[in-house]
Amino acid sequence: MKHVNLEFWQQFLPHILATARSVGKTQFYAFGEVFDLASNPFISRFTTAGRSQAVLDFPFQQQAREFAASHPTDQLRELFAQDDWFTDADSNAYQLPTFLGMHLSRGNPVVYFGDEQGFTGAGNDQAARQDMFASQDSEYNNIDDDGIDPNNGQNLNDGGKNDNIGSDVTPAADNFDPSHPLYRTIAALAQPRHANPALADGAQQTRYSSPAPGIFAFSRTDARDQVEYVVALNNATTDQTATIPTYSRLMPFFRLWSDGPQRLKTERDKTLQVTVPALAAVVYRAAHRLERSQAAPAIALRVDPQVSGRPQVAADVSGDSLYQVSFYARTAGGRWNLLGTDDNAPYRVYPDLSGDAVGTSVELAAVMRDNAGHVSAARATTTVVAPAGGGGLATIHYHRDDGNYAGWGLHLWGDAIAEGVGTTWVSYRPASEAATSAWSSWPITCRLSWSASSSS
Repeated sequence: MKHVNLEFWQQFLPHILATARSVGKTQFYAFGEVFDLASNPFISRFTTAGRSQAVLDFPFQQQAREFAASHPTDQLRELFAQDDWFTDADSNAYQLPTFLGMHLSRGNPVVYFGDEQGFTGAGNDQAARQDMFASQDSEYNNIDDDGIDPNNGQNLNDGGKNDNIGSDVTPAADNFDPSHPLYRTIAALAQPRHANPALADGAQQTRYSSPAPGIFAFSRTDARDQVEYVVALNNATTDQTATIPTYSRLMPFFRLWSDGPQRLKTERDKTLQVTVPALAAVVYRAAHRLERSQAAPAIALRVDPQVSGRPQVAADVSGDSLYQVSFYARTAGGRWNLLGTDDNAPYRVYPDLSGDAVGTSVELAAVMRDNAGHVSAARATTTVVAPAGGGGLATIHYHRDDGNYAGWGLHLWGDAIAEGVGTTWVSYRPASEAATSAWSSWPITCRLSWSASSSS
C-alpha cells in the first residue's frame, strides 16, 4: 500500500466495502500490507487517513519473535503502548491481522498455510511458498540439486533448509497432517479463545513487564460480561514470579489454560502473584464480574496549546477500573465528530489535523463511561499551527522537446505541501510558464511528492 499515494486508497477501499455491503456481505473484511517493522505511527496512517480496515501488523510480528528469543519484555509493553495510533472513528488495533499464528493478545490471528506443518523455507518470503500437497518443485525437496539461477548466478540450494519442524518429512511429501504437533498446539490454543470471547475481543490492558527477559502479562475483559482474564507469558529460561495488577481486590482467579496452581486470589491492593514456568504461559479467569462502579471518576483532557499533524490528545482518569473514553472534535460553529474510543489506559487518540488550515481553533471533548454506565466529561481547546521545520516555495521545472504542454499539469499530494495547494487524483495544476518550461511556484513545508501527467 505504501507504494501508492494515499488518495487512491481513500477512494478505492470505501468503494469496495460499500459494494460488498450492497450485495449482503456485511462481514466483508479487507486489509493491506505495509511492510515496516518498527513504526506504528507510519503504518497507522493507512488505517486512519487511508481508510483501510486494517493492515498486516508487522511490528507485532517482529516483537513477538524477539520475545520468543528472550528479549526484554518491556519491548512488548512499548509496542502495545503505540496501539492508540490506530484508534479512529471506525477502526483500532484490535482489527489488525497479526500474521503470526494463534495467540491470546489483541489482533486477528492469521495462521499462514504450512505454519501448522512446520514449513521453514530456504530464505525469507520469496522461498516460503511451498505446496501443502506433495510438491514436484525441486526447490522444496530439501536436497542440493537445484543448480544456479541463470538470471543472477544465485545458488538455488535448499539442501537442509526445507526440513519441516516437528516431523521427519519435507514439502516434497503430502502435508495435510492433523496429527502434526504444531497443528495440535495451534488447535489447542484456539480452544480457550473460542470458548472465552474476551480472549479474542475483550479490552486489553498491559499489566506487567520488565527491562529483562521474564514475564509479560496483560488482562482482557469483555465490556458486557466484565469478567477479567489474566494472561502471563515467561520468555526466560527459568521459572519467574510476578506481582500483577488487576481490576479487583480479594478476587479468586481460576486457572483456565496451561500449568500452575488451580486457584489464586488477589490481595487487597488488587495484585495477583503468578508464577510461570520457563518458556511457558498461563491464563487465569476471575471467579465473577467486576465490582460495579458507584460513580464516574473525574476526567481531565490534555492537549498541547498549539498542534500540527497528528498530535496526542490524552484523557487522565482518576480511577483504575474498566472504562471507555470517547474523544470528539469540532471547529468553531461546527458539529462534533467522533475521533475514536479507547478502552485501556493510557487513554489517547492521535487525530489527523493536517487538513485544517493554520490558525484553526479546534475544540476537543472526552467522554468517559465506567462499567456501570456513569459518565463524566472534559473539554480542551487547541490551535493548528504550521509543522515544525519551517516551509518555503519550490518551483518545479518540466521540459517537453515538442513544446506542447496542452493537457499536462502538476499533481500535488502528501503531508509535505502547504494547506490548500493539493490536487485530487484526477485533477492537476496547469503550467503557468510553458514557453520557458517552468511551473508555477507553490508553497511547501519540507518535501514534495509530485508527478507530471497528461489529462488524456
